[in-house]
Order: sequence, then structure tokens, then C-alpha cells
Amino acid sequence: MEAVEHWTWIAVWCAASVLAWRHTPWWLGVPVYIVAIFFIGGRQRGIAGMLHMATHRAFMDNHRVGNVIGAVLGGYPVLQSYTGYRASHLGEHHGRLGDPERDPDYRQYRDNGLCGDDLSRRALRRYLWRVITPRATASYVLYLLRHRIMTASEHPAERVLRVTLLAAVLAWAVLGGWWPWLLLLWFVPLVTTQVWIGAVAELMEHFPIIETAPRIDIYMTWNRVYGLGTRFLLGEKDGEGFHLVHHLYPRTPMWRLREVDAILRRDPVYAALPRLGGALGGLEQIYRSLPPRRDHTGPALARP
Repeated sequence: MEAVEHWTWIAVWCAASVLAWRHTPWWLGVPVYIVAIFFIGGRQRGIAGMLHMATHRAFMDNHRVGNVIGAVLGGYPVLQSYTGYRASHLGEHHGRLGDPERDPDYRQYRDNGLCGDDLSRRALRRYLWRVITPRATASYVLYLLRHRIMTASEHPAERVLRVTLLAAVLAWAVLGGWWPWLLLLWFVPLVTTQVWIGAVAELMEHFPIIETAPRIDIYMTWNRVYGLGTRFLLGEKDGEGFHLVHHLYPRTPMWRLREVDAILRRDPVYAALPRLGGALGGLEQIYRSLPPRRDHTGPALARP
């Protein structure tokens, strides 16, 4: 089960960091901690993915159980709301893909100087250099706050439940004396490595084709193909890279997306669509598809 896998790896890396800090010299404990928060951040994004699939009712056959597991073990630990995320993601992103005023993903690209008048290789270089800076991190955190954590569309009862559970965990940590580890091994990666991995991964879902491609769904989303090693590093499950398939068939469980992709590739139009190969290779493909600078006298890119 996906929840068991993600939480097992989180527990492993937390235990490794605590044991290294308590039983080894500091010069070994610090590197172990840095590695741990990288992997924990990836798994935090992984459990957020459980919430994502639950909002599509594609996490489990029993949708009610899937909603509870996706929310309690996926969304709430990373401070995200089920009802708020569902309204923003399904209604605004899937329902308004590429809309400059409604799609939260497009608005995030634009707010970071990637789309609109700034669309260029130069803008992408600037974004990638700055993605781990406090300002860029804060920008992505604000995006999460607006569209996933403190949304106006969240059901009031769920907000009360989320706040109550968070308060209970914080009280337990303080009374139990393990609040420093909660801070170091959960909240630090939550606002650093999880944010950085998410910022780059979401770049490889729609950029720049969400702006440059024809307004047809199959041209506005990437499929990306990751190897097992990359998926492990980023905390992704097999199938997560088939983002175009997900947009075409959002009720399809993640573990079946590869199968659906294989069926769709029998269609010559779909088979001819470009896809991103790997993390670094995919970023290079995106970079090469952009002009060195935005040409304000004409279109930024050739349309597919």
C-alpha cells in the first residue's frame, strides 16, 4: 500500500538521523541529517500525492476510505486540506487549464517570471538558480497556502478537524519532549526540500507548453519518463510521470497510468507527442525549447 511505503521510508530516515546524531560524531550526524531531510522532503511530496489522487477518487476502490486515508495520512501531515485542494485543483486547474486568471499552476509560473512577457531561457535559468533561495521558497509556500492549505473553499468542519489534529500533535511533541525532532525532521524539510522538489517537478508538468501550445488538452501537458532511481530520490510512484494521461483520464489510478499510456501510443498523434526523459534530461528539453530572450515583436515559440 502506498501509504505504508511512504511512511515506512519517512520513519527509516527519521530513525537514521536521530541515531546518527545521538551515537556518532557531529561531523557524521550533520551529513546524515542533510541526506535525511532531502529524502523526507521527497516522501512528503509523495504523501501529498495520495491526497491528490484521493481528490480525483482514484486512490482506492472504496472512495470514502480512500478520501480518509488520503486526507489524514496524506494531506493533513503536510498541512493541506482535502476540500480546499479538491476545489482548487479540480475546478481551477483541471477545469481551467492554461487560463491566465483561473489556473493556479499557470499563475504560479507567471508569478515566478516564467510565463507571460518573461518566457525565455534566461528566465528559466534565473528561476532555477533562485529556486532554493528564501524568496523563491516563500513564493511557492504562498502558492501552497492560497490553493492547498488555507483556501476559502475549504469546508469549515474540515478546517476545525485539521487544526485540532495539528494542535494535538504539537501538544504531544511538547509534552513528550520530542518537539525539536518534529521541527528538524518534519517542518524543516516541509518548507525546504519538499518545496524545492515540488517546484521543479511541477515545472515539468506543463511548462512552457501551457502557454505556447495550441489550446488543445493533449498539447498542454507533458508526459515525463523517470527511471527507478530518480523516482526513489524524488519520492514518486511509478505512473506519476504520465501527467498528460492523468489530465486526459483523471479518474484512472496512478498504478494504471503506464498501461493507459501504452494503449494511447497506438494512436499516431499521441505517439508523436514529445515527452520529457528523466529529471535533468527533461529540464534540458524544456530549456532548449525556449528562445534565449522573449521576442516581444512576435510569438515566443513555434507552435507544435
